[in-house]
Amino acid sequence: MKYKLYRAQYEMQFDENGEPLEWEDAFELVGVEYAQDVDRATPLLIKAITDELGTTPQYANCEVAAYAPDLYRQELSEDYDYEMMGIVYPPNANHNILIPFLVKEETETPD
Repeated sequence: MKYKLYRAQYEMQFDENGEPLEWEDAFELVGVEYAQDVDRATPLLIKAITDELGTTPQYANCEVAAYAPDLYRQELSEDYDYEMMGIVYPPNANHNILIPFLVKEETETPD
């Protein structure tokens, strides 16, 4: 199976005409992992999230982690199968930063 990982973009984004993008368009593809099933993909997806957050300049000197995938239950889109949460632990902040990630599962067909 192929697992596409999408990261939420918190800043409001606009298209070339200045129109706000839809909620779904606020997610950016940041990784693709391959595994037999979602259970075997979980450590790969967690590592992809922690690598993504750990290399983000605004989170330099912060610890990062991620929750395992959970079934995607939002009615906003049928395009995703799982949701995950990235966590940033700033060293001197009053709260942690949570960043949503979505996962799309696809059947990988041999070429």
